[in-house]
Amino acid sequence: MKQYFQFISKKSSYLKIEMLFFLKTLAVIFGILFISRAFHVYRSGRESLAWKPTTAYVISADLGKMKNYGFIGHLVFQTYLPIIKYNYTVDEIEYVSESYSSEGDRKFESYFGIPGPAKANEFLKNYPDNAKITVYYSPEHHEKAVIKRGVRRVTFLPQMIIGVGLILAGFII
Repeated sequence: MKQYFQFISKKSSYLKIEMLFFLKTLAVIFGILFISRAFHVYRSGRESLAWKPTTAYVISADLGKMKNYGFIGHLVFQTYLPIIKYNYTVDEIEYVSESYSSEGDRKFESYFGIPGPAKANEFLKNYPDNAKITVYYSPEHHEKAVIKRGVRRVTFLPQMIIGVGLILAGFII
C-alpha cells in the first residue's frame, strides 16, 4: 500500500511539472503574439506618415454598434464605431475606402451608461455627406487610404508591455 501512495505522489509531482512547463510555454507564445501585433501596428502607422495626400468626398457617415457581454451574459459595455465611407481619385482611377487610420477604426465605448453614442455622433458631425476631406493614400497600393495617419503610443505600447511581461513571466516562473 505504501508503494502505491509513493507512485501517486511521484505521478502528481510530474503532473505539476508538466503543467508548469505548459503554462510557461503558453505565456511565452502569447507574449510573442502581443509583441508581433504591437510591431505590426507601429510599423503600419509609421509607414502611413509617408503616404501622399489627396482630396476625397464623404459618401456616407454611419454609426455601427457592437455589444460586449460579461461572463454571466449581461451587457457590460457597447462599442460605437463611426463608419466613414469616402471616395478619392489617384491617377484617374476612383477608389472607395472606409479606413479611418492605420491603427484601426475610431471607437467610442459606453460603460454602464456612460455616453458613448453622444461622443460618436459628435465625431460624425465632422464628416457630413459630400464633405470635402483630405485623405492619405499609399504610393505603392493606391487602394489603401486613411483619414488620419500615424500611430499613437496608446495603441501599441500596452500590447508591447503585456507581451514583454508574459515572456518574462514565462521565463521567471
